[in-house]
Amino acid sequence: MTFLVDAVLGGCARLQDRLNNELEDVEAIVGCEESVAVVAAVGDGAANSPAALARMLAVLDRSDVPVLATNQQNSNAAMVVVVHESTSDKAVQVVHDAFIRPAHHRRTTSARRRKQLLGESLRVG
Repeated sequence: MTFLVDAVLGGCARLQDRLNNELEDVEAIVGCEESVAVVAAVGDGAANSPAALARMLAVLDRSDVPVLATNQQNSNAAMVVVVHESTSDKAVQVVHDAFIRPAHHRRTTSARRRKQLLGESLRVG
């Protein structure tokens, strides 16, 4: 399991020690990362299939952005990844390029094609 906890700077080590003490009777590995960022793709149908999260993870992997944790909302409204803060700007950019720009490009292409078809019918008639 992965939990995100908003801790003060330096609180990560204290939290890790406390969790290790509380879970000493349970086989568990407790790790802690500071300076992380949560990146989310949010919108109606953003997470409408497991393939969408897989695509997001593949995009981040190809861009050398390590993913620390993931979550896909049951409401299909968001996909969430946790990355190192140092790679957060890159993560946002590559996810935007992969999910937003192609959709915009398709609309532009469709509009251009529609205009071409209308122009052709006017020339023929």
